[in-house]
Amino acid sequence: MSSSSPTSSSPSTSSTLTEGSSRSSSSSSSSSSSGNDESTKSLLTVSTDYVDVSKHLRNDPMTDLLTDTHISNFLVICVDYFNGNETIKKFRFVNPTFFESPYQIEDVTNFVTDFDPDISVLFIPLCYHTHWVLFVLRPKQWHLEVYNSLEHIVIPSVYRIKVANVCEFLFNRTKKLWLQPMKLPKCLQQKDGISCGVFLCVYIEQIIRYGRICEVINFNIEEERLRLDWIFFEVQHTQQKPTFWPPFSGDPILVSEGINESNLQQQHQIEDSKDDESETSEECFEDDQNVILTSIKYIEYPQNAEIFDE
Repeated sequence: MSSSSPTSSSPSTSSTLTEGSSRSSSSSSSSSSSGNDESTKSLLTVSTDYVDVSKHLRNDPMTDLLTDTHISNFLVICVDYFNGNETIKKFRFVNPTFFESPYQIEDVTNFVTDFDPDISVLFIPLCYHTHWVLFVLRPKQWHLEVYNSLEHIVIPSVYRIKVANVCEFLFNRTKKLWLQPMKLPKCLQQKDGISCGVFLCVYIEQIIRYGRICEVINFNIEEERLRLDWIFFEVQHTQQKPTFWPPFSGDPILVSEGINESNLQQQHQIEDSKDDESETSEECFEDDQNVILTSIKYIEYPQNAEIFDE
């Protein structure tokens, strides 16, 4: 499980400029490049205020529980570091603080830095009762995906509807997204009660790099936590973009690439046996009477559908 920060940073704490932004410092360069070829319009231009990012990370040191400061600034760093060099070249995110107060849907524009409707992915991290869940919108396909590192936790449908309303408003779409089947791709599951924020960051990075979630052989959550801590540490102390991005702890393998299922099953059995005595109690999140059992669409393999209540 992870915790949302009680003193969240404002939605503008991390300034990230991408294509189409109009900050005064870049106005002269944008005007001078107006005559460039149309192909240059697809390139991203990013300017991240790492002094600001560093300040907020220093004020909210990373502990076992990740807060919205860590999640939002991780995404800010990803926008700048990957900058169109991975499978998902253009993405944005909704600052999770939007869902922590009774804001109106129209207010979401203040929580998305330099929104661009021509993106491949919109990341929507959401904290429900100290548990982080990642919603992912694919605008071109117009469907939502949800990645939950504790599948048995029931997320109330009011959150799903609010996420859908946010997407419809941002993209000015009339087709009701919350009525569409929600995809629940298979994803890595946590074995403790404190790591959902780290798993959420792993999901985000996998989607940016590979376009989808991957199976991982020899996955190690403690190493993932350390690599995330290293990224934050470097940004805090250099106030610059990371010079090096640590690799994943295990070996990510796309499910569609014909992996050795027996090896994966054996790995899962080993992990399960190691964690039999470390199960966490999540009764307070269960709601067996309010579970959506239909209208769920799966990607290539069966998945437990008991995630949302009706």
